[in-house]
Amino acid sequence: MHAVLEGVTKSLFNSWFDTKYHQSRFYLGRKMKEIDKALLRIKPSYEFWRTPRSIHTSKYWKASEYRAWLLIYSIPVLLQVDFPADYLYHFSLLVSSIHILLGCNISQQHLQIAHCMLARFYELMPILYSQTMCSLNFHSLIHMCEFVRRWGPLWCYSIQWISEAAFMEQRMSSLNFAKQS
Repeated sequence: MHAVLEGVTKSLFNSWFDTKYHQSRFYLGRKMKEIDKALLRIKPSYEFWRTPRSIHTSKYWKASEYRAWLLIYSIPVLLQVDFPADYLYHFSLLVSSIHILLGCNISQQHLQIAHCMLARFYELMPILYSQTMCSLNFHSLIHMCEFVRRWGPLWCYSIQWISEAAFMEQRMSSLNFAKQS
């Protein structure tokens, strides 16, 4: 999951706001206020322990925040700011396939669908963005379905829950509960 979250998702997210791409159709730097407003209005469900933080603080985001961005916030927010349809379609391939690969009972048919979506996502990267953005993290996406076929859903072997547990422990200790002796 970290290759997806802190690799692919973070890379795309940062590119959308990087001023060196200000001439690109995917550049969202001019819409930061709009995006922030839409993002901060969202109230997450109980599965996401962190409330959304401003995109201005994204360099401090944890993997769990990129997970929430990818799986929950991104598509509604990008729809609100009129992200170009071809880029939205491209990104939705990633979002949809990761949703499938995080499922509990993933059929062979769903694995095939996820594989096709990830292959198409990777195929479109150099066309929509650039060849230089096709890093190892992006390439690893086309192998994820095989990982899931062998070892089960992505959540089975993600260490993400460890960092979330540490966050909750820190949060609880900050409440200054008196220890009973």
